[in-house]
Amino acid sequence: MAEYVKVTHRRPSDNDSKNSEKIDLKMGGDFEEDSLPQYGAIQIVKSEEKHKFILDYEALERILLQDHVKDKHVVVVSVAGAFRKGKSFLLDFLLRYMNFTYIEEAPSGDWMGPDDVPLEGFSWRGGSERDTTGILMWSHVYIATLPTGEKVSLCLVCSASFVFSLSLEN
Repeated sequence: MAEYVKVTHRRPSDNDSKNSEKIDLKMGGDFEEDSLPQYGAIQIVKSEEKHKFILDYEALERILLQDHVKDKHVVVVSVAGAFRKGKSFLLDFLLRYMNFTYIEEAPSGDWMGPDDVPLEGFSWRGGSERDTTGILMWSHVYIATLPTGEKVSLCLVCSASFVFSLSLEN
């Protein structure tokens, strides 16, 4: 079963709201597209001790088998790097761009948004302690049109440093 991941998310039309919530995946059985949170980071790979990684098939299926996604090719935009180097911070900028570009309700103006609006999306914080582990995928899959006219699904993924954990003990 998927882990609960605390995320801060912002709907494009709610620039001033700051909502934190735990995402409940409601695993098991058939699911409705609306059962996924509109915006949230879902842990699809859990990192355990001794370099063991567990793929959460159900969580991945719940994201990629949504009606508007399941019959399209998937383009994955993933940020990988050492822990505490800004992967989630960078992904939050990508989220701003994706929301501005691919969501009809996106606010008009500059995709970067106002300087006084904090970045929100993938969980991150300052300091030296890890904030995320495993692999997280944004629950909202964006639909883009290629120059050929083909529609593809765009997924944002944060590696949460799992690749680099192997080199820490060697």
